[in-house]
Amino acid sequence: MPQPIPGPWRETVLCILRTEDERRIEWTRPAFQRWKTDTFGAWKNEAYDAMIAALATDGIEGNATTSMDDQIAAYEFLFHFNKKQMYGKIALKKNRIQILILSAHKAERATLT
Repeated sequence: MPQPIPGPWRETVLCILRTEDERRIEWTRPAFQRWKTDTFGAWKNEAYDAMIAALATDGIEGNATTSMDDQIAAYEFLFHFNKKQMYGKIALKKNRIQILILSAHKAERATLT
């Protein structure tokens, strides 16, 4: 069941997204390919802007998901891009200066459950 995403995680991820620095923001290959396909070739910075808009919203809800050993926490959430509901999943790495975008594509469901 979705819960509010913790503020400290959101604030750190927002700071990293706002840099648009490819040394700090990594994408999995499938996540980037799916983003390009589902958005008809939108740029990475457009993904960042859309995710920032969602994650900057107080009380945004999401689900904690499985994290790998080099990650602090990963959350899934819904966001909007060009009036379409999208699904995102981001992991914050343990160094707290990098993130990994695991998903950024059209939402397959209307809600997170």
